[in-house]
Amino acid sequence: MARCAPGTFVRYVGRCACGWIGRPRPATASGAMSARREWFLGHVTTLPLEVPAPR
Repeated sequence: MARCAPGTFVRYVGRCACGWIGRPRPATASGAMSARREWFLGHVTTLPLEVPAPR
């Protein structure tokens, strides 16, 4: 984010490798933080603490 030129993004959307996708947020610093917060509080904290071993 901070490494890109201003106006590079039109919105921020939280995503995860598992396929989870958050809601679009404005292309502002607060929009970026909001997308990160949604990913962490709305997705990461709901994941199980332990993953069962494959059989």
